[in-house]
Amino acid sequence: MATFISNRRRNTITVLYCCAHFVQDGLSSAIYVLLPILAQAFGLTYAQVGLIKAAHTSLMLILELP
Repeated sequence: MATFISNRRRNTITVLYCCAHFVQDGLSSAIYVLLPILAQAFGLTYAQVGLIKAAHTSLMLILELP
C-alpha cells in the first residue's frame, strides 16, 4: 500500500526543512563572529578559542553522520 501525502503537506514539509537548514547554517556561521567576543569577555587565549572551534566542528561532523 502506497502512502499518499498531499501536495500541500509536502510543500509545508519542504518549507520547514528549508527554514531549519537556513537556521542551522546561520548558527554554524555565527560562531566566527561570536568567538572573538567570547574570547574577550572570558579572557580566552587563541589556543582555547581554537579548541572551542575544533570541538564545535567535530560535534557538527559527528551529528551529521547517518
